[in-house]
Amino acid sequence: MSDNIAAMDVNHSKGMKKSIFAIGGMAILLFQSLAFGLIYTSFGTSVGKSFGLPEEKNVKIETQLYVPVSGKIRDLNISLDLKHTSFCDLSISIKSPNGTSAMISLYDVTNFVKDKQSFGWITLDNESTIKIDTAFNLSVGSFLPTGPNPISKFYSQQCLGMWKITVCDLVYYDTGTLDGIRFDMAIDPTISALSIPEPSTLIFSITSLIIFFKTKH
Repeated sequence: MSDNIAAMDVNHSKGMKKSIFAIGGMAILLFQSLAFGLIYTSFGTSVGKSFGLPEEKNVKIETQLYVPVSGKIRDLNISLDLKHTSFCDLSISIKSPNGTSAMISLYDVTNFVKDKQSFGWITLDNESTIKIDTAFNLSVGSFLPTGPNPISKFYSQQCLGMWKITVCDLVYYDTGTLDGIRFDMAIDPTISALSIPEPSTLIFSITSLIIFFKTKH
């Protein structure tokens, strides 16, 4: 009688170990599905257009940028290769492939530092701690745009497709050029992580599933 009980305890213990092993394998596979990493990538285009003569105003530069990858946007920084004698004269708007528009920077004579020059690449970043309308120096750096719409308006949207960027010089007396645009993006890919686990993890997970179902019979 005692031998039978001991044998039952051993078998129960082995069954428990197999179940724990199996559940562990399934948990790893599930974790890979949920924790599949973001893709960090950049896409840019040259522009090379002028805002015209200083005596002109409402001069608009429109350009397009194609993003060839699919996924949801988790972060987006917009960089401009901009040379201009008064950044505060400019409005900057972005339109996504699905039609969403955001005015991320807008001329406001009451808030902007006047005659603030831009000498090259500047980055508009929702996470920057330096507001672009109060910064005195726009040499290469990262700034928080303070237009009516934040860049985060595009977060969780699909990134694939043609984006439209419009920069408009709204005021007389100053001018410059827009030479290039770049998007720096963190993208949550739409490809399922279940389809591409690491081979060793896949084998372990399949083995775990087989063991799990065997222990149920």
